[in-house]
Amino acid sequence: MHPGELLAERFEIQRAAGAGGMGAVYSARHVRTNGVFAVKVLNPEAAADEEIYRRFQNEARAVAKLHHPNTVQLIDFGQTKEGLLYIAMEFLNGRSLAAEIARLGRIPPVRVLRILSQVCESLQEAHEKGIIHRDIKPDNIFLLETKGPGGGDFVKVLDFSVAKIESADAQATRVGTVFGTPPYMSPEQGSASKLTLHSDLYSCGIVAYEMLTGKPPFEARVPMEVLMMHMRNQPPPLIGFPQPVVDLVMKALEKQPTKRQTSAADLQRECQEAAALLLRGAVEGPASTGNTGGVPVVAAPPVAAPPVASASGA
Repeated sequence: MHPGELLAERFEIQRAAGAGGMGAVYSARHVRTNGVFAVKVLNPEAAADEEIYRRFQNEARAVAKLHHPNTVQLIDFGQTKEGLLYIAMEFLNGRSLAAEIARLGRIPPVRVLRILSQVCESLQEAHEKGIIHRDIKPDNIFLLETKGPGGGDFVKVLDFSVAKIESADAQATRVGTVFGTPPYMSPEQGSASKLTLHSDLYSCGIVAYEMLTGKPPFEARVPMEVLMMHMRNQPPPLIGFPQPVVDLVMKALEKQPTKRQTSAADLQRECQEAAALLLRGAVEGPASTGNTGGVPVVAAPPVAAPPVASASGA
């Protein structure tokens, strides 16, 4: 579509804001309200694919149920007279968390906790309404230019296209079908097992790990190798980070779902408590522990000294 074109007789296309294999996203002005929105349009070839068509509708159905401020808001959904499928959502100014990690390399622990806490707020509402996101990753977490209370980040969770919706009329996911992005998928996702809300919590743990270290814990050239690592390998230890942060991240990364936090609200509470502890420690604690104040930091194991050559061999 081109600037000036009218979509569904109410959205005037302003400019392209992104594109992919399935379609494009445009900045568009609503001709009646004059508001500016992000409109995702599925291209005709993709719309003819039953699976892509189902995912597009799935995203609209999922987001329509959600109203939390930390979740992207649905404005409209439909099909034009020409047969084009579209979803209109609030237009967001800012950058993805993936872009922020690429820009900074690593994100300070307190900021990590604040970002993760807001992701959990979005997920808690979704989980209460029977929706499992299934694709939590830095690309689907957006940091607005508009700051939140106190000047910190304001987070939006995006892309519910592969979300699992529990409802009487929901289409059942085929047994053995795998959805998600391998570096951020839970062990149960990789094995195509039945999912619970704990799968999203594992993905949150992966995202937190990447924010802290600059990369996810498991990487490989072949996606299947990454899935196997999620199922079999323990993540490399987080060294040099405050103990409360390490504890909550590693708990989220437990292989057994029941060993993780009980809910997104539980993980959010842990984030808030850890952040409060770090901030209080930074003010009250001794300077010897760096910017974490009096909060314990996970130290690297001691490195053994190299053997000293014996003088007798000279």
